[in-house]
Amino acid sequence: MTRNLNSRPLKATTTHGLNLLVQDTPGLRLARICFHLKTGSRYENAASNGVSHFLEHMLFRGTPRHPSSHRLATAFEDLGGSLEATTSADHGTLGISLPVENITSALPLIAEVIEAPEFKDIETERRIIREEILEDLSEDGRWIDGDTLVRQLAFGRDGLGQPITGNLKTLETFSVEDLRQHHAMTYRAKGNVLSIAGAIDADLILREAETQFATLSGAPDLVSISPLQQKRPQFLHTQNSGSSQTTIHLAYLGLGHHDPQEPALEMLLRILDDGMSTRLYSTLCDQKGLCYDASASYECYAETGLVELVAESAHDHAIEVYEHLENLLQECCHSPPTSLELDRARRRVQWHYEAAADQALDIAEFNAQAALWRTSSPLKERLSSLLAVKAEDCLNLAQRLFSDQRRNLVTVGNPPQEIQDRLRQLAVG
Repeated sequence: MTRNLNSRPLKATTTHGLNLLVQDTPGLRLARICFHLKTGSRYENAASNGVSHFLEHMLFRGTPRHPSSHRLATAFEDLGGSLEATTSADHGTLGISLPVENITSALPLIAEVIEAPEFKDIETERRIIREEILEDLSEDGRWIDGDTLVRQLAFGRDGLGQPITGNLKTLETFSVEDLRQHHAMTYRAKGNVLSIAGAIDADLILREAETQFATLSGAPDLVSISPLQQKRPQFLHTQNSGSSQTTIHLAYLGLGHHDPQEPALEMLLRILDDGMSTRLYSTLCDQKGLCYDASASYECYAETGLVELVAESAHDHAIEVYEHLENLLQECCHSPPTSLELDRARRRVQWHYEAAADQALDIAEFNAQAALWRTSSPLKERLSSLLAVKAEDCLNLAQRLFSDQRRNLVTVGNPPQEIQDRLRQLAVG
């Protein structure tokens, strides 16, 4: 194992509760600085849906020392990197990868973006986000983004089930004052994380980070909206007349971050979909020729999660594709993975995590996520928990997850009505 896989970050907490993690990663040319925070649609209601995503966009619009988006971008790019940000359903990230010698110059700049955005050019940014939302809508304004639809079906119309981008109606309502209020609630110290990795003097950088973020204020804990308990299988078809294929999203309610079976879930998903030789691609693409590609993934949240299989096919093959997806999952419930499959998954997961230990970005992001959700850290502990998964663990997990009650099927496309009816019947009985 590499030296970086075995090392641990130095830790500190600012007066107002910001978690600081700094890890020396010898031999790596690039460093990573990232800020992870609790935000997103699960902390929004119907009227505020999309405000977290809007706020993320507005962070790029300038600060007191760099009062325009162009000047702010130039300041970061002159340090050898570009500022990046994302908003997910339950958290957000802000980060930059850059030459290691520029970390101390970048820290005050990132602190300023987090603490003092200018909220300029709101109408320009509103137009940009409108275009982003339109990408996921049909010509008559209906959602055709399967990822959004399957989460809405599984989690309901509040919290985790809302679109991360918001919608065209709420987008028009947000004012600068709304953004300032949401900023004060979310871009705070308490419970959030600043993580840094690079070939650095960790003690020195930790002290510098404490200085730069000492004034980031605390705030009350956010109130999250918990999803409703699913009691029966669910189906939703959304018509997309412009599509030549039907996209199938088959999803089952999954596990939360702290569920003891969560490592088995990652290994089971690797057995299903970790390259072209694994079950999903091999069955649907290589053997049956039904799809160009297919994928399996899972997301964990605090108390729940979602396991999702996605495939696209010609409309008249949609039923056959769905049946193969279900058969793959039921096979996982009836027999454990073979020793060959599990050994291959273990080798690949070890290579994956050892490769991650050679990237400052992966180390810093992993440390930040582990601290934000209070899960295993460092990388070595996560890898050990995955390598310890046995075939019986995968079997027991599959039997727990892939039950009718947890099933959610979303189809998007333009198949004949009889195919829609048959899919509904197969999904919900």
